[in-house]
Amino acid sequence: MERRMKTRSIIILAAGFIFFISTRFFNETFHLFYNENNFLSFHTLIELLCISIAFSIFLQGWMFFNHTLSKHRVALALLFLIVGVLDILHLLTYKGMPYFFGESSTQKATWLWIISRLILSFSLVIIFLQKDDELTKTLRNKLFFIFSLCTILITFILFTGYDELPLLIHLENGPTLLKIRLEYIISFIFLAGIYLVTRNYLKSKNVLLIPLILALCFSLFAELIFTLYKNVYDLDNFLGHIFKLLSYYFFMKGLYIANIEEPFARLKETKKILEENEKKLNTILTMIPVGITISDLYGSITYANKAAEKILKVSNEEILSRNITDSKWNLKTIEGEDFPEEQQTFNQVKELKQPVYDVPCTLKREGEKDTNLSVNSAPVFREGENIDYIVNTLTDITENINAQKKINYLAYADSLTGLPNRNAFWEKMKEMMRGNHASLFLINLNRFKNINDTLGTEIGDFILLSVANRLKENYEHLGFIAKIGPDEFVHMINRKVDIVEYGRELLITLEEPVKGEQLNFHISAAIGISTMDKEISEGEFFQQAHVALTEAKKLEHQVAVYEPRMSSLLYEKIVLENELREAIDKNELLLHYQPQVNILTGEIIGVEALLRWIHPEKGVISPGKFIPLAEETGLIVQIGKWVIEEACNQMKKWQQTGYPPFKVSVNLSLRQFFQKDLIETVANALKASGLDAKYLELEITESMTINVDRAIKILKQLKELGVTIAVDDFGTGYSSLSYLYKYPIDLLKIDQSFIRNINIDKNDEVILGTIISMAKHLNLELIAEGVETKEQVHFLRDKKCDTIQGYLISKPMKNEDFEAFLKDSSHIINALNIV
Repeated sequence: MERRMKTRSIIILAAGFIFFISTRFFNETFHLFYNENNFLSFHTLIELLCISIAFSIFLQGWMFFNHTLSKHRVALALLFLIVGVLDILHLLTYKGMPYFFGESSTQKATWLWIISRLILSFSLVIIFLQKDDELTKTLRNKLFFIFSLCTILITFILFTGYDELPLLIHLENGPTLLKIRLEYIISFIFLAGIYLVTRNYLKSKNVLLIPLILALCFSLFAELIFTLYKNVYDLDNFLGHIFKLLSYYFFMKGLYIANIEEPFARLKETKKILEENEKKLNTILTMIPVGITISDLYGSITYANKAAEKILKVSNEEILSRNITDSKWNLKTIEGEDFPEEQQTFNQVKELKQPVYDVPCTLKREGEKDTNLSVNSAPVFREGENIDYIVNTLTDITENINAQKKINYLAYADSLTGLPNRNAFWEKMKEMMRGNHASLFLINLNRFKNINDTLGTEIGDFILLSVANRLKENYEHLGFIAKIGPDEFVHMINRKVDIVEYGRELLITLEEPVKGEQLNFHISAAIGISTMDKEISEGEFFQQAHVALTEAKKLEHQVAVYEPRMSSLLYEKIVLENELREAIDKNELLLHYQPQVNILTGEIIGVEALLRWIHPEKGVISPGKFIPLAEETGLIVQIGKWVIEEACNQMKKWQQTGYPPFKVSVNLSLRQFFQKDLIETVANALKASGLDAKYLELEITESMTINVDRAIKILKQLKELGVTIAVDDFGTGYSSLSYLYKYPIDLLKIDQSFIRNINIDKNDEVILGTIISMAKHLNLELIAEGVETKEQVHFLRDKKCDTIQGYLISKPMKNEDFEAFLKDSSHIINALNIV
């Protein structure tokens, strides 16, 4: 377009120049249709055209697209308003025109002409020296007033002071020297204008400036021609008016392109883009699996996509005929209760005037399965805080809910009997211990291992199922029942009863013969009982029952209630606590390191720092014994701080020694995780050691995610430091799986209980496969803990779980042993069968 416009402009300029030259050589020919007698008619016609164009330029610049006020456009419009008025006066006062506020005069008409051309040329230069900015309507009106006042003032001065003005033209001799000099001055100003506009064009490449350059060039031609005529009626005067008309035309054309043609072209292009985007948007809205509806402030649904029809199982016409709050939707909570009206996302958005996310609900329909939905709603504002309409998204989460329920069931139910398992028992025990009273009956089947070894696991499973069914039939309505071990059951009640008599009745029920197809099996059992009459921990409560069970196995009646004399545990606990306090000061604590290895390459990608206590007299004290004690007494905070600092220091030393960089993983206890100075502790440890934060990994447990808001805040602050977050013992907790995408975690460590049962318990294999698949879909890294056999490695390799930790690779080692391990990777290669 630019090239075509430039070429056309050059041709027009050349044609104008050739036309002027031809009048020099073919003067007689032009006089055939032009002579002094018809000059006035031609002059009047041309001036009328010029005046029409001048006012057209004013109207274009002043009235069209006045919502985008350009300084240049408004100034040009007002300039041509003045020029148009002066051209009218020039025409009306020209020699030979009728009486107008006095006798018509060539002298008066010429002065009006000169002033008009001076104003035009000089103003154009001033305009194009200014930057083209947007103009306010107030300033536009002020400019109109100023330009109008100037027009009136100029007219008044000319008509009242006309006699005082110097002579510009002689009827016999033509233009005076003053007139010619003024024409040259005007020509020079037009030339300056051409230079300014051309420079702007070369910088901006704005094709809208080309017609303006053409207009200025014809204005320059006109002025130069006006220096040549001998009298006011000769051909050069006529040609000058012709070139003036052409210049006005190209001024109008430039403004027409800028004000009408180009905006409408942009509008047309914008409309085309909007139509294409609308098509794309409609295609996207049709294809995406998320349901989308749009409703007004009254709840009337104005739009629903295909996915919404599919999810709601209602036609588009039916959806649009309903209100979003209509009771026909039959919304329930996930638990099946009536959905509170104030919790509906539509009502929340109207009240809060902000988006509402992830509100779960259940859509119930007669004769059909329930649909679980996750609903998001967001307002779209018209002006300020006025909501125009509300956009709602519907995501079908039925499969997710069912999968979560299945995982929870498999993780918290015994695969053989269907009873709650050990994990579920610990959660239920916490709940039941919140009351004023609780009794725990720990049941062990005597010599059950002998039955399995002699009669086989099929008979053993039959007996376990029979015992489970008896407990459910007779005692499930009285309290909680769970299977927590191969041959152990628990029964827990909150009622006050004669616990010894209750235990004996329980024993009698269990000892009734189990009738098989060929044999009747007689079962004997022992029951240990603990009661909660004061505040004690779950571990102590269970331990008391276990101590009582050990005592019951020694007794003939095989039922025993815990008494303090049965165990010296409490005394040992106090002694151990004091020794643990001293161990911190005496540097008896140290870290062992267990490698984490990629099973495909054998590369060590990290180590877990594990706390050990070497007692000077008792030797190695099990972490399972002193860590819970440290947690309970609060010593875990001081110990945990030391562990983080020591792990960071050791990792930095290894890096400085030249060992390949890998992560060190540190376990955070529940109390330590919620300690106020945790972030400061980690930051200080990293700073003091000089270890890059990306080489430190902090392990949390699922139980730490119960307090959602607080946990998210702490984890985000840790992530800001640059450390990575891992979930330890994943699969053993009882929390909602929703935290996997809510919380900023990087890695899951699959609990060893699942790994241990590979090729043994198919349910555990199902859970393990589900966990691995889920982690992959959530882009989470995985580590399998407790890997001890090559068969387990083979299973994990098939399931695409590429990182392991366990005794197959190495037990936890002191730092010196671990350094030797780093230097010789043959054990890893042999253990993983890497060629």
